[in-house]
Amino acid sequence: MRVFTLFRLALALGALFGYLWSRAASPEAASAPAGSAAAVAATTAPAAQTDQQREDVERSVYYASCADARAAGHAPIFAGQPGYRSALDADGDGVACEPYRGND
Repeated sequence: MRVFTLFRLALALGALFGYLWSRAASPEAASAPAGSAAAVAATTAPAAQTDQQREDVERSVYYASCADARAAGHAPIFAGQPGYRSALDADGDGVACEPYRGND
C-alpha cells in the first residue's frame, strides 16, 4: 500500500513539474515579468489583436539596435512583442535580434 501511495505522489509531482517546465519554456513567458503590461500583451493571441493593437504593443518599447535589446535581456524579440520592429528583423521571419551562429 505504501508503494502505491509513493507512486501516486511521484506521478502527481512529475505532472506538475512537467506543466511548469513547459510554461517557463515558452517565448512569451521569458520575455516579460509576470503581471506587466508586456506579459499580458504577449499572452494575447496574435489573431485576436488588430494590426493597430499589435503596432501599439510593438512601439511601447524601443531598442536602437539588437545590442541594446540583448543588453536589456530582451532578445530575441518576436513579432507582436514590445520592442519588435522590422528594422531589427534581418531575415524577415518575425524574430528580431535572434542569436546567430559563429559570433556569439
